[in-house]
Amino acid sequence: MARKPRIHYPRALYHVILRGNARQDVFSDEKDRYRFYLLMQDATPEAYPWSSHRAYLGNELIPWLNTDYILSQFSATLSNARRQFVEFVAERSKDGHQDEFYGIGSMDNRVMGEDLFVENVLEETESIPVQKPGIEEVLQVVMRIYDLQEEEIAAPGQKRLQSEARSMAAWAVQELTDEPLTKLADRLGRDPSSLSAAIRRLELRRKSELECEEKVARIRHDLQVTVFQA
Repeated sequence: MARKPRIHYPRALYHVILRGNARQDVFSDEKDRYRFYLLMQDATPEAYPWSSHRAYLGNELIPWLNTDYILSQFSATLSNARRQFVEFVAERSKDGHQDEFYGIGSMDNRVMGEDLFVENVLEETESIPVQKPGIEEVLQVVMRIYDLQEEEIAAPGQKRLQSEARSMAAWAVQELTDEPLTKLADRLGRDPSSLSAAIRRLELRRKSELECEEKVARIRHDLQVTVFQA
């Protein structure tokens, strides 16, 4: 059975789960997993370096993280909000595994909440027409990320930066748009088969190169933002 599409719409809140890049294993073996378990047992939220907890307390600045909304759910006063946030985290940290965070028992495992809330979310999603970016949006995002002009991406030759940018553009057109790859090939003056081969090479790189996977994720995110703002 095919996986249901992700639910995306403006102002929604998302439960983000960190998994291995390109579905790679997070742990090498059981001993590796147990070491991580011990690290989690010893670390407090304030001391754990991969947590946003310190940012919510005002002790660290994470440029891409907006803490205002979450803190506003506790109190309109910042100091009170942070105090209540700390109390909430301390209290709920004792709960252990929570089935609802994994979609267990929900009428739709893509949404966490009571049935009425889930129904409202699904109705909201169905009322929003599916919008996908086009080739123009893809090229604009890729040009911005790689700091290149379209003429440079389309230029003949195999310079690494331009070649990678073409691969990213081809991947995005194939995976995120309804546009045919031949249309991008015509625009860049490339053979469609060469772009298809570039996509395959890119998929292999994603499995072993973190920087490559991060660029893919950024392109996907930036295109979603572009569509929402359109």
